[in-house]
Amino acid sequence: DDIIRTHSYGRLDLDYFRVVGIADRYPQIYEFIKDMTSMGFEIYAEIGVYHPEYLISGLVDILFVKGDEFFILDWKTNKAPLQLSMYDYLIEQWGFKCLGNMLCHIRTIENPLIPDDMPHEEVVTFVDIKYLKAEVKAICDYRLAQLNKERKANTNLFNYNIK
Repeated sequence: DDIIRTHSYGRLDLDYFRVVGIADRYPQIYEFIKDMTSMGFEIYAEIGVYHPEYLISGLVDILFVKGDEFFILDWKTNKAPLQLSMYDYLIEQWGFKCLGNMLCHIRTIENPLIPDDMPHEEVVTFVDIKYLKAEVKAICDYRLAQLNKERKANTNLFNYNIK
């Protein structure tokens, strides 16, 4: 699909992360993004990915794209490796090659001496997430088989003779 290659929807530049405060609040994340852009990757944020046959969709936090290759950066703590791998698989279906995934685990260090309404220290840990392609393909194949059964059953409901 040429959406990523020819459109600017969701496209960001490095300066965006400085303006919104990521550079100051999470300097390690900013440096990672900066490194990716210095290698020629373009940045896309909040990109919806989907597969019309599997009826599966998701939202990628940060998608780096260079040519026909991509890399995903996610910084929420509630995403499992399988979910990021599903994003990889969906994007690959559009002709791109996955180069990897990085999860930025952001956790707050609670300090009882700091009031709750004041900011607490946050720690960022980078976690390289393995692409579980075989597992995701098996899930998608199973889902497709189930969808095909449902489609066949629904079609049969309307294939009867009225006298």
